[in-house]
Amino acid sequence: MNQAQATEPSSGTRAWKAVYTIIEREGTQKSLWVRIGSAFVNSDQSLNVKLNAMPVNGTIHIRDADEEELERARVRREERGGSASSTPPRQATFGGAA
Repeated sequence: MNQAQATEPSSGTRAWKAVYTIIEREGTQKSLWVRIGSAFVNSDQSLNVKLNAMPVNGTIHIRDADEEELERARVRREERGGSASSTPPRQATFGGAA
């Protein structure tokens, strides 16, 4: 992973990544991607992973946050009056509470 992948576009701050589990569904070609947490890139390019759920299939998929997720995080920070740090959007916990 190069430095460009580890930063948010044009901000220069450390980025976070989205963590998913991919569920293969019977009878359809389309898989279901379920967001289960966030990963944070350390200065040595290792990852700290925070899971909000455990995948029953034992597999996680970590990828850079897409532009939509980055925009949602930016809007939430502005609504809270927060800083411009790269913070992932809050995820609903069990029962739908934020």
